[in-house]
Amino acid sequence: MTPADWIAAEIDAGRTQLQPMLERAPFPTAVTRTVAETGDFRIDAGHVRRTPPKPASWFPETPLIDGRLHHSLAVTDDMRAGGGVVVPMAVGNLLQIPRMGFVTLHTADGPVGARLMEDHVLLGPVKALADLCGSVELVFDPAGELEVLEGGH
Repeated sequence: MTPADWIAAEIDAGRTQLQPMLERAPFPTAVTRTVAETGDFRIDAGHVRRTPPKPASWFPETPLIDGRLHHSLAVTDDMRAGGGVVVPMAVGNLLQIPRMGFVTLHTADGPVGARLMEDHVLLGPVKALADLCGSVELVFDPAGELEVLEGGH
């Protein structure tokens, strides 16, 4: 279960007070609070409320497959030249990145940094994109692994 799934279940059960929610959460406090105030939730007068869904939501637009998040991506010239890669907030949720926090992902070509911004996750340069054109599928594993598959859907 992801932090966003857990918070949604708490809200559905009528347990919306922030402080008790933080104390009960099976996740680090910083992660729970970050998810509770961004994405599909907001904090209002000490209670966690749902917000209308947005395209850059904590919840993946495509379902998790075997616990891994798959994200299709069109490779741009900037990405091939070593520019950063913007991916959905759902990646931050899956990897449990604290707000404005940073984690290192492991790839076949070496480490890649991932930073949770206000409305997206920014990956550092992904070496595997240097020689690719068209679309790819980025596969994120909650253990911090990133796999790049050619010909994303």
